[in-house]
Amino acid sequence: MFCSAILIPFLDQCKRRGEHPAFVLEDEATSYIRLAEHIAHHFRLLVLVQENYIGIHVDETIHSYAAIWAVWFCGKTAVPISDSNSVDRVDLVKRDCGRFHMYSPIEHGLHQFSDTIDATEFLYSNYVHDNEACNDLMVLYTSGSTGIPKGTPLTRSNLVHFMRAFTAIGYGWQAGDRCMQMFDLSFDFSMLVYLPAWLNGATIYGIPKGVHLTLYVYHLINDKQLTVLPIVPTILNYLRPYFDEIAHSSLRQIMIGGEAVPVSLLNAWFDNVANGDFLVVYGPTECTMLSASFPYSRQNRLPDSESAISLGWLFEGMIGLVVDSDNEIVPVDEVGELCLAGPQLTPGYLGRAELNAEKFFMRAYEGELHRFYKTGDMVIGRSDGRYDFVGRIDNQVKLQGGFRVELNEIEGVICNALMTVRCVATVVKNAMKNNHLVVVFESDEFDVSSLKLVIAKQLPWYMHPLNYFFMPSFPLNQNKKTNRLAIQKWAQTQYDTL
Repeated sequence: MFCSAILIPFLDQCKRRGEHPAFVLEDEATSYIRLAEHIAHHFRLLVLVQENYIGIHVDETIHSYAAIWAVWFCGKTAVPISDSNSVDRVDLVKRDCGRFHMYSPIEHGLHQFSDTIDATEFLYSNYVHDNEACNDLMVLYTSGSTGIPKGTPLTRSNLVHFMRAFTAIGYGWQAGDRCMQMFDLSFDFSMLVYLPAWLNGATIYGIPKGVHLTLYVYHLINDKQLTVLPIVPTILNYLRPYFDEIAHSSLRQIMIGGEAVPVSLLNAWFDNVANGDFLVVYGPTECTMLSASFPYSRQNRLPDSESAISLGWLFEGMIGLVVDSDNEIVPVDEVGELCLAGPQLTPGYLGRAELNAEKFFMRAYEGELHRFYKTGDMVIGRSDGRYDFVGRIDNQVKLQGGFRVELNEIEGVICNALMTVRCVATVVKNAMKNNHLVVVFESDEFDVSSLKLVIAKQLPWYMHPLNYFFMPSFPLNQNKKTNRLAIQKWAQTQYDTL
């Protein structure tokens, strides 16, 4: 199923698109035929490897992409490992996977084999067909709340069902599209770019290491006339001062997700840029990258007073339940944790039996037993089937002797009041080791007197921040999202020096 749905259509595009660019990094373009040659080269090396799990040192170059696809053509399991990962993290991956082979694509030059082959015909003839013994396609490692990374296997079936569901929402990738890829290849969002792009004959524009990210994205949009822009809210917000300078003759679609998406940010785009509608996407790695989407266009824009765009409607085949702390279903229009089931649900974490028991559970739904994943996302299920995001369970804190507070609610009130200034609400520990609510702004210092009046009017007393701090720019994690943990640690140091 994976071969007929993914590998063969990809090879068909390689033949059909030929010398058209598949990947561009800076000014170096790799054609579809050349991409197939890279994959065939890595295939000839990797097919001889006895181990099933192939760790791949990934970077931003075409070699890393080609090695991942070569592993798939070999019928093996790719484990992308960022070149920024520590030795301890790599050792953990090796322990989880067992029979494991580490592969560095950049070390294997394309000319190791002296003979010339027709790469596409070679791959058509030699790829390893689907088999149950090698069901896992990819293992992606995400940070764990305990500090221990957890490996999430994605099966071939998971990916096939994802691509079918993603295609069904009509996002409309086309041959000749020009699409940005800003995500580390060890991050699931990267697959959301290179899979639909190359299965539809589009060109991917990568981002080289060491550049100023915001300015480089601006450069790609303007100078390369992008038509599709996958992005996270943090980076789009950094582009906000340049919205009125962005050339918009080609850009038609912005796919945004990975974090809560502020309504005011997307409306600011509509106010300043003539083209480009949004597809807001949502989904955990444990459900094969994406599980829901919400189309947001100029015709259905919401008032800025709304804090965040809805997560939207689930993909075809996915099942959602909104439950309380006892896993009991809550009524429509009430807050609970979103739990997901369906063909995109992954098998569970490698070697983490206790965590699997905590995060996955069995439950009957419409007369059938299904396995559900507890997402940790607090939502409100609506009568029309969509899910509105409220916040993260791990962003709930207890303040002032036991009041349970949702930090996202505080941030929403502040962001609605200030509009263009980003903030993170977090807690620090006072001398008695009690939680102390503070807010950190991504801004130069300013007078917060008027903001305090807004907060006093809209929030109860126990949700009033006790201190305000200012950072010139928020730190980002490896996936280009706001690094809330780093901000919390920084705030603690600021608080300790008061």
